[in-house]
Amino acid sequence: MRDFKQKKKIRNRIYSKGVLAVLGVAAVFLGNATWNVYQKYREADEKTAIAQAQLDKLNTREEQLSDSLVSLKTDIGVEKELREKFGVVKEGEQMILIVNKQEGNSEESSNEHQNIWQMFLNLFK
Repeated sequence: MRDFKQKKKIRNRIYSKGVLAVLGVAAVFLGNATWNVYQKYREADEKTAIAQAQLDKLNTREEQLSDSLVSLKTDIGVEKELREKFGVVKEGEQMILIVNKQEGNSEESSNEHQNIWQMFLNLFK
């Protein structure tokens, strides 16, 4: 009988309002801490993805620059770069510049593309 009463006393203490309140507060603190860790994990994961994308861009740029550098080590590559950037020609060569001809007057074509509001405003000019 004593054993039963002692077990009941221990059970009453374990399930008392005070112990349950302490356990509830502890659960809230643990839940909050878990949520904060999860948020930091997500933030770190996003930053890792951004850093990986930047690394990929930089690796691509490095490959382009190394290809350009290899090209510039040859005489043909240097000549090509000079022709493209500065419009340099060799002696005896001539440069031809092709310009597309616009058909019709620019004034006529601009009138065709005016909207109704612009045509209304032109009435008062």
